Amino acid sequence: MKGKDKRRFVGVVILWTCVVHTLFAIQMLYALNFGGLVASEWALAVFFPQLSLDATLPPEYPLDDKVIHTWKLIGKLLDALPASVLYGVIIALIWNSFYRLVQRARTQ
Repeated sequence: MKGKDKRRFVGVVILWTCVVHTLFAIQMLYALNFGGLVASEWALAVFFPQLSLDATLPPEYPLDDKVIHTWKLIGKLLDALPASVLYGVIIALIWNSFYRLVQRARTQ
């Protein structure tokens, strides 16, 4: 990759990491109303890597007798960030491949 392509790739990774992590955080905050960290089955399937990291890394569960511990919740969101970055990289690789195909088609 050339310099411009690298910057574009990193930008796409950052953008999609933010999108995926924001969606994860929204569904987590929604699920907290019901006493859990997962809103539905689709969220469990889509955000399985994030939830795996949340289950294995400290801090402990952020709910205690219907009280939300803010710092523990923030810790859980930070635990899930590497999985969101992985999603961002995968989406950026797919986008980059598609972008190259379109560029090749334009030059031919």
